[in-house]
Amino acid sequence: MSTKPVSVVLGCISLILSGCVTPAYNYSAKAIAVDKPAADSVITVAVGENVLFQGTLTEHDGVRVDEIVKVGLLGLYTLTPAVYLKVGEKDGKEFYKPDLSSGAAIVRGLIADPPKMLQVTSADQLCVVTIFNQPVCKSGAKFARRQFEIESADTLQQALIYNGRIDNRIRISYRESSGAPTRTLFSNDAEYDLNASRVIAYKDARIEVVEATNEYLKYRVLQNFKLSPRI
Repeated sequence: MSTKPVSVVLGCISLILSGCVTPAYNYSAKAIAVDKPAADSVITVAVGENVLFQGTLTEHDGVRVDEIVKVGLLGLYTLTPAVYLKVGEKDGKEFYKPDLSSGAAIVRGLIADPPKMLQVTSADQLCVVTIFNQPVCKSGAKFARRQFEIESADTLQQALIYNGRIDNRIRISYRESSGAPTRTLFSNDAEYDLNASRVIAYKDARIEVVEATNEYLKYRVLQNFKLSPRI
């Protein structure tokens, strides 16, 4: 038996209950230059975390869905717990697209119309907007509005990453990347002998090691990378 008539019937039910919406695409994220941590600050990072980061990011409004959310009759749609980025706002309704790099997705059931985007209403409902501009809504879902820093697609990002300590040597990785989702352009691993010097230099970036273990690195920032060129 074909499932298409069922989908049409459910679409009509959604239309009667919720009405149609016209998604807006009037939101623009703000580009910001990031150079962190600040010079002369003393920082502690764990293994695998950035020691230094320099590049251009975008401050993007979004929502973080905290749990798996079933939307619609019989759970027609499933929202994965991840980040959804704002694309527009109109008449008290906000519209968001899944941030694929965070694992966000709107998964439809077998009899559901294809989804277009996520809608958040002033009443804090989460709604899936279908390709026919019909909202299918869920109240009481756990989510939070936040600002997210997203790597810019057309600039170079540079980072030093702490990879732990072996005897009196510490391991540091350098990474160049670009894009959203992130695309690694170049990476390199290096070791530094603390007996020789407690000042670590890579390209034009320099830090002074205060304390290093195989779990964390405490250091003073002497100089970050130069400004990233556009690529």
